[in-house]
Amino acid sequence: MDPYFDRGRGLDNSDVLMKTRMLALVASGTVGITGASMASRINDPIVDYLTMNVPDRIEYIETLDHVNCARIDMDGDEKEEVFIGAPYKYSGSMEVLWVGYRPVEGGFERITPADEDIIIGSFEDIYAGPLTEIGREGLATADEIEVDNPESGNVAKVGMLRFYYIANGRLIQDERGALDLAVPEQKTTYERYFGKDRVTRKATIESLSREQLEAMGYTIPNWEPPPP
Repeated sequence: MDPYFDRGRGLDNSDVLMKTRMLALVASGTVGITGASMASRINDPIVDYLTMNVPDRIEYIETLDHVNCARIDMDGDEKEEVFIGAPYKYSGSMEVLWVGYRPVEGGFERITPADEDIIIGSFEDIYAGPLTEIGREGLATADEIEVDNPESGNVAKVGMLRFYYIANGRLIQDERGALDLAVPEQKTTYERYFGKDRVTRKATIESLSREQLEAMGYTIPNWEPPPP
């Protein structure tokens, strides 16, 4: 885990609960995911994640068996952003609901909403580097490939291409549309971000079990639904 995390102090974390705004939807398909105020500082993103009041976790996570931590340099400044999350229970371990943090002087700031987790995709094969189309550094993901002809295995389309980058302390999601691999320009885009010869910064991923978290001194929240 990240040595910046202050595992032994401040476990009440009352100073990091912050006011945020709701998602801002922009007509271009860009979503601003609101983060922390500049006055807020978080010592340990895991503590913050565990103490957040996110009502949907009762339905979508319920029992916290383990926490995932992904660290990746989104913007090329040699400082790693941190994402903390737990698996979306209806997808097995395929999808994780994340909360994002960026390093700042004195700790971290949250770059995603205070009352909502987000789905980004797998950090195991995510792209991190220059986003050529928008002239920024960030992350790129794409939905699963759609096979045009299942018998021949001919691939025609890749699902929604999404960019993620940080602007004004917020994580921005920019939906670029599906990629048609029969179109040369769009196939070039796919190869740039997801091809075997791509150049990308790698994520460091760690999973901590409930037992490991408790041994470190973390308090495990109860996200079980209330009895009927």
